[in-house]
Amino acid sequence: MPTVIKQSRTAAQIAALDIFERNKYDLKTSFRKSKAWYEQQMILLMKQIQSPWIVMKGNPTQLTTKLMPGKMYMYIYDPVYKSSIPYFDRFPCTMLYKRSINGFSGINFHYLPYQMRVHLLYHLMQYKTNAKMDETTRIKYSWDAIKGVRKFAAAVPAFHNYSFAGLRSTFREIRAYDWTTAVLLPVEQFVKMPDDRIWDKSRQYVNRMNQGKKRRK
Repeated sequence: MPTVIKQSRTAAQIAALDIFERNKYDLKTSFRKSKAWYEQQMILLMKQIQSPWIVMKGNPTQLTTKLMPGKMYMYIYDPVYKSSIPYFDRFPCTMLYKRSINGFSGINFHYLPYQMRVHLLYHLMQYKTNAKMDETTRIKYSWDAIKGVRKFAAAVPAFHNYSFAGLRSTFREIRAYDWTTAVLLPVEQFVKMPDDRIWDKSRQYVNRMNQGKKRRK
């Protein structure tokens, strides 16, 4: 049974404590930054985060049990069949693609190194439903439209399926104006394999795909 997080805070308290209120990143600006800049941001953000629960408790008005394709969610997850998979993330940051009766699927940005996360998000913005960048904004795309496209290659190793039976919390819906901050937060919780090895696997996949496309030209 997922844990329902209930809190009562004033707007001022939320602003003072929520990690998203204290850290605002612009997507276009972040997209152009160097690897060294990303490493510096990770150091700064790590000092502010002790556990994923800080993110989940940050703004109770954004907690929900409802899912909508094209929106981003963070949540606590423990796979039902975790003994049969090589590794998994206990705190996904997922851009929802599709939901079903038993679960949902989407792009979990945590399976990518930080710079790659921002670059993928930047390219996905061509599918945003409006320019408001608020709670109404979604990323509406089809898998067939991005599959095999070089600039979306990172979406493949980041795409995962999730079961409702594995949920251990409600969802925190991340509004569009906080998407860049969300993908930069160092809150991934990988189990059974270190994060750097998982990111290396994602890099290797993207490199293989890009090299294959170059040879076919």
